[in-house]
Formats: sequence, C-alpha cells, structure tokens
Amino acid sequence: MERDDGGSDELIAEVEQRRAQIDERIDQLKARRRQIEARGLHGSTPADVLAAARHAQVAHQHAQQAHRRAEGRHEQAAVAHDRAAERLEAVGDVARAREHREAAEDMRRAAAEDARAAAEE
Repeated sequence: MERDDGGSDELIAEVEQRRAQIDERIDQLKARRRQIEARGLHGSTPADVLAAARHAQVAHQHAQQAHRRAEGRHEQAAVAHDRAAERLEAVGDVARAREHREAAEDMRRAAAEDARAAAEE
C-alpha cells in the first residue's frame, strides 16, 4: 500500500485495530457456539437450572405476598363497609346501609379468594 502522507498510517492503524477487534469477537462467538453445541440445543447448564429455580422461588414468594396483601386490603375494606353501614342505619338510610353490607360481603369473598390463592402458591 502506498503511503502519501501521515493520514494513511493512521488509517491503516485504525483498520488493523478494527480487524483485531472483529477477529476477537469472531473467536468469542465461536466459543459460545461450541458451548451451546456441547449442551445441546435445548439443554441447560446446572448453573442455568439453579438460577431458574431461584428466580421461580422468588416469584412464588412475591405472588404469595401479593395475595396476602390483597387479602388484608379486602378485609380492611369489609370492615370499613360494615362501619359505614352501621352509621347509615343509625341515621335511617337503610337502602345505602344495605349496599354497604353487600359490598362488605363482596370484600370478604374477595379476601377468602386471595387467601386460597396464597395457599395455592
């Protein structure tokens, strides 16, 4: 290659550096392919299995905690509806009191469902 100024030397150095980077990446990809081939297309390493099991356990715990929190919120809502119903009955608003009693029962059913879901997790 003919060099007519200092810029050509820099360009050649950059090209050689980039070529070395590409060669290194190709080697990395070949090594990765050999690893995948060694364990099969659908195989997993023991570390992969262990990591997946840990992630599943954490997800399970989070789901169980979420169900328990929802159960508590539904129970609190049922109590609040009962209190509202009592106050409404005290002032003679029987229709609205009945609506709050029904809502309290709905909240208790939801809390029971949350408890069942948490137990199944």
